[in-house]
Amino acid sequence: MNAQLKADVSGPLALMETVFDAGGQLAAEYPLIFRPGFDGRLVVLEDGDDVHSSCAVITRRVLLPGVELPIGLIGSVATKSTQRGRGHASQVLSAAERWLCERGAAIALLWAEDPRFYLARGYRPIGSEVDAVLDPTVVSALPCWGLVRAATPADAAAIHRLYSTHSSRVDRTADETAALLRCPRMQVLVAEEAGTPVAYACLGRGRDLENVVHEWAGGTAAALGLFKEAFARSGAQQVVVMAPDDGLAVIDALATAGAAVHRGFLGLAKVLPGVGPARLIAQLLVARGGGQVDVELSSRDGLSRWRWTGPRGATLLDGAQVLDVLCGPRGVSETLAATRAATGLVATELPLKPFVWGLDSI
Repeated sequence: MNAQLKADVSGPLALMETVFDAGGQLAAEYPLIFRPGFDGRLVVLEDGDDVHSSCAVITRRVLLPGVELPIGLIGSVATKSTQRGRGHASQVLSAAERWLCERGAAIALLWAEDPRFYLARGYRPIGSEVDAVLDPTVVSALPCWGLVRAATPADAAAIHRLYSTHSSRVDRTADETAALLRCPRMQVLVAEEAGTPVAYACLGRGRDLENVVHEWAGGTAAALGLFKEAFARSGAQQVVVMAPDDGLAVIDALATAGAAVHRGFLGLAKVLPGVGPARLIAQLLVARGGGQVDVELSSRDGLSRWRWTGPRGATLLDGAQVLDVLCGPRGVSETLAATRAATGLVATELPLKPFVWGLDSI
């Protein structure tokens, strides 16, 4: 049996629904994967019509100030209960990585409640995510906004424009945003001014993002008013607001209101194998850090290494180290500090701080 892309989604969808107890909502929650016309795909390992393991996969571009980072997202990795422990998930994951590499991605990114399986396969924490915890005391200190209402399909274009103001985000089309806004079990609120949406917030999406404001945009005052209303509509005693590092004006305002603020990493990532991803990484290192980078392919394990040379000398980085340099977890990179010392490069534009908002997760 070989893991491969599959056009018929019924078999893998049924497996994922069972494994994740999704209540028949999975296809609607992830339209970019399960709906025709979008770029998502399913990688499937099956014996005849019996699906043993599967995962979702999609290529994306993460936008940062002055940088476009081609990545691949992997999600919903599921294996039939009677088939576990046979290496099926590893086969599916490897096939997904190969497909992403063929589509031009340099890095694979995923999320996992238990990271051990992925850490053993070369994935490492990267990036930053800032979370603020709202409770009744915090919310009572937040300002109200004049008009906050539930979004309608007619708001999709305005919401997409607001989303596009974020300096760190996944590059997505207006059609993709419109499809994602229709996710079930999610409340989308807009703040209006003079009849025009000036901010929006998305609350809840599946079990992973229940009682989480996982995507928002707009001015600080309008955003705070939206969070206040989202909390009231949630019926929960705590609501978490997610933000990237460039959303700290809003987070600072929440902290001033008494919110507990936590900084975590964005997700688990791995540099994809192959010459193409290795060269993309080398170009990015030079563009953001200077010096010269040569790609070396190890004859021992076939994996790429990056020899980074500066005015003082050179250092050799493996995949985990180069990820740490590029996108160190929580915005900190011990490898980068050692690289600066060895090469004499300043590299002040590293590490990068990519962010993927909740609607883009798979």
